This record gives sequence, structure tokens and C-alpha cells, in this order.
Amino acid sequence: MNKKYKFIVSGSGSLELKEKIKESLIGRKRIFELPTISFKEFINYKTEYKYEKKLNDFIKIEKEKIIDFFKEYIIFGG
Repeated sequence: MNKKYKFIVSGSGSLELKEKIKESLIGRKRIFELPTISFKEFINYKTEYKYEKKLNDFIKIEKEKIIDFFKEYIIFGG
């Protein structure tokens, strides 16, 4: 249809939106499953993968930073 807008609908709110859409989305919808990331993946991302091979050492040395990362991970989720 070459429309200029694309929507990504996620979560339980998508059911409410689905009820309001009268037009069929056959052939125009795709379902992507995005699993949550682990805390280890989160740390690697936050440290730009600098410590990927020595993550255990980083955790032992940077305890305060790990606590801050954990708080962020808990608040915003994986």
C-alpha cells in the first residue's frame, strides 16, 4: 500500500487495538518474538562488550557498577 506509516504493536494492549481495527491485516502483518535479554547480555551491552570474555572478573571488581546495572535492569526490564 506504500503508506508512510508503519506500526509495531506489542504487549497486551495490542488486543485492544485489534478489536478497533475493522480492516483485515492478512499479508500485511508479521509476528516477531523478542525474548527478554539476560542480565549477562545486559551487562555486555552496557559495557560495549569490552569485558565479554572476562565478565566474571569485571563483576568482582566493579561491584558498585554492577549494582547500578542491576537496578536499571530491574526497572526497565530485559
